[in-house]
Amino acid sequence: MRVFVFSDKVTGTMRVSLAILTLLASCTSPAYEAYLQHADDDTTDAVTGDADETTAGDAESTSTGSTGSDSASASAADTNTTTESTTATSATATDTGDATDTDDSPPVVDPDRPVIVSIDLPDEVYAAGPLALSVQTNFTGSVRITLDDVDAGGLLAAGDGLFTGELPVLGAIDNGPHAIEVIATAGPYEARKPDSFEVKAPMPGTEAWSQAGPAGSRTNRVAVTPEGDLIEVGQIETDGVPQPTIRKRSSVDGEELWTIVLDTREGAAVDVAVLPDGRMWVAMNVREPMKDSWPRIALLDADGYATEVDVLGTAGRVVRAIAADASGGCFAVGVAGVMGDWDIAYWRIDAAGVQTLGDVYDYVPPNKFPHDFRDLASDVVIDGDVAWVVGLSQGQHEEFVTRTRGVLVPMDLHTGEVVGPVIVAPMDGPWTQGAFFGGALHPNGVLATGYGCNDTCDLYRIETALYTAAGERTWHEAEDSNDGLAYGSDVVFDSQGRALVAGAVTQSGKLRGYVFGRAVKNNWVTGIDHWYPGIGPSEALGIVRDSFDRIAPVGYLTVNGETQARITRIHG
Repeated sequence: MRVFVFSDKVTGTMRVSLAILTLLASCTSPAYEAYLQHADDDTTDAVTGDADETTAGDAESTSTGSTGSDSASASAADTNTTTESTTATSATATDTGDATDTDDSPPVVDPDRPVIVSIDLPDEVYAAGPLALSVQTNFTGSVRITLDDVDAGGLLAAGDGLFTGELPVLGAIDNGPHAIEVIATAGPYEARKPDSFEVKAPMPGTEAWSQAGPAGSRTNRVAVTPEGDLIEVGQIETDGVPQPTIRKRSSVDGEELWTIVLDTREGAAVDVAVLPDGRMWVAMNVREPMKDSWPRIALLDADGYATEVDVLGTAGRVVRAIAADASGGCFAVGVAGVMGDWDIAYWRIDAAGVQTLGDVYDYVPPNKFPHDFRDLASDVVIDGDVAWVVGLSQGQHEEFVTRTRGVLVPMDLHTGEVVGPVIVAPMDGPWTQGAFFGGALHPNGVLATGYGCNDTCDLYRIETALYTAAGERTWHEAEDSNDGLAYGSDVVFDSQGRALVAGAVTQSGKLRGYVFGRAVKNNWVTGIDHWYPGIGPSEALGIVRDSFDRIAPVGYLTVNGETQARITRIHG
């Protein structure tokens, strides 16, 4: 059973024997109902005895949490976890009021006792997402739910005895039957009524839908809005000139809701970070014809339009990634040329829109000199006051031999100072070189994905690893070796314990987009493998998952010799 979060949401559909998963409360698009097959209401008369009633004083119910807070949970690590529930002490739902009443006499309903009139819940569910639940009652003060015998918290009162909520379905991991019990309460009295549903979701990795951009387009990164829709950033061509763009799509079917060209100059948007109120930090690089590029960081409103916050960085520097902090500010990273060297460039803009940092970092290990190593950043993730910079460093990590290695650099969010050991990916037998291109937070550290290669880099493989803040590599997954380039571009960690990676692998001399998921230290989680279609070059460049573990990788295909942005919904 997963962790439950309640207000108008009732969470958790996995059996008790499965691991704890986390629900992030989010609103539901009405269009999602297209995924669900609703059954007829199970409506019965309140006096037929279908719903048991008990006095709360006869059998007290003990909940692991209260309505409006994180509630019941159980995990695979402790399959014996149980939750006490009220046991009915009466077989009747109402008080008939007179022992001499016959079957022909109309019953008298006690207005002090609750009645469950009906439960509206689909019989079968075929995809991940929010599963709507509504309960019609009479004489009821509150309604709570158990799911597979675990307390699942309360529903919201919608008026006229109607109570509503949602059950989150995470896809195939929830496949199978699930039982709920509705418990209506009024003062010391309770009425109970069972119901059930079955999840029949497709296998993980199955494509649900895909959408393409116009000719000459490309999507570099993707994010989820607070409502659950998808934000793409990348580029489209206008008169043969690529320009930075942002696009919003429905999460239900990928329908394009709007597209905005962010700058009339040549360039591309490289990353986006969405704030809880829907505003978006966007990082892009732009340039005038025949001139150096400029990094530009802009704060957009929830509809994609510019606000007064707009920062143009130093010419010649390149921004590669951006992340939002808890206060509403951002931290961005990239690369800068310094004295013939490459250094990590970084920027900080606070929640008030004031730029407070715009400097460079040069990796200088012990007994080395400044600018001995060429460094660049490709991603950044924020954990509290620490910005983890994800990238690579090329130099003599071992004496007399120049090699490229993936690095993780922990920086103070506010000052840019390095606040812990710089983590350098270790060699792994013949795999002596590598790089990190994407990162994600994990409960036990930072996930990083990229590539590994041998000394001559004629063999490549995608590598994904988990590092603690102290630099220990506690998990490492390498894909099959490849004669051509192979790498992971982006990674995200889902609630089922998988590292989801967007990348590319060379096949028949051409890059082909590849999306996969691997269990991090959990062998019971089902993996994912999904290849981009087509015969032209393609790449998966970014990936995101929502609170229901619905997966959306982005990148591009090549169609008729031109790139074409691609976004896909993959079942998790």
